Amino acid sequence: MEKLSIVICTYNSEHRIERVINTILKQQNYKEIVEKFIVIDNNSKDLTKDKVEKYRDKIQYIFEERQGLTYARRKGIENITTKWIVFLDDDNLLEENWLTHCKEYIKCNNNIGAFNGHVYPIVKKNLTIEEREILKNTYKQLACTVPDKKEIKKDLKKHPHKVPFGAGLVIRGDLLKTFYKNEKAKLTGRIGKELLSGEDTEMCLYIKEQGLKYGFESRMVMGHIISNNRLKIEYSQQLNIGFGKAGIILKKSKIEKKIFLIKNLIFLIKMIFFSKNRIQSHLQIYKILGILEAMEWK
Repeated sequence: MEKLSIVICTYNSEHRIERVINTILKQQNYKEIVEKFIVIDNNSKDLTKDKVEKYRDKIQYIFEERQGLTYARRKGIENITTKWIVFLDDDNLLEENWLTHCKEYIKCNNNIGAFNGHVYPIVKKNLTIEEREILKNTYKQLACTVPDKKEIKKDLKKHPHKVPFGAGLVIRGDLLKTFYKNEKAKLTGRIGKELLSGEDTEMCLYIKEQGLKYGFESRMVMGHIISNNRLKIEYSQQLNIGFGKAGIILKKSKIEKKIFLIKNLIFLIKMIFFSKNRIQSHLQIYKILGILEAMEWK
């Protein structure tokens, strides 16, 4: 059975990276499944390098000076030779047999080019009422498939999101080599406080253009550590601005951009008049602000 590669892109993760690494190295059949395990350090300023190099006999450490998730992922793709690559973030904790289920899914689905499994949020125990409401309304934007681990359905076949997301993304690495070689990437990903998202969507859209489909393996389960600051309304506002900008940048024509704006405006109007969910209405406004800002660039 052909092996796959694992790439973790990280930035300032000295306090969590070892925990993430260990959930991977302890996976059942790890040696039979994984050919290469790479950690891309996206210009960290803390002791991330020292933490990773404790595992130098098992992991390849690579430093990428240019900040931005796209640059880090590109560096990972340049250093793999396998057909499939697994992208993990430095706050993703794999549950038992994640890799085994991953390989089984690949073996049984020849027409799939990108897929995820279930992702649940790992948060502090005593959330405030406001934090719970924010999590309930933004868990999908935080790359989770459910707001709580208890809601995971192991028999789910269809992807809960329209497009696979970056956390725990399993994707055709051989095709991505061509994608980056031809300089097709438009998005840089998040840099500092600039929460520009959508670079994972950009990769997946390219895979679909090659005639492959998206998939979902519900037996693949992992936790996503959500820090306290991500449950603040200010973070969600900036995140939605980033989604709005990315949505426009990925549209190929002016007509597509205008249609995207109109659809989001209609959605906002419906939410204001027919929905009692104030948080979603509020965040939709920020998404539209991001759309308008990106349209000014073009």
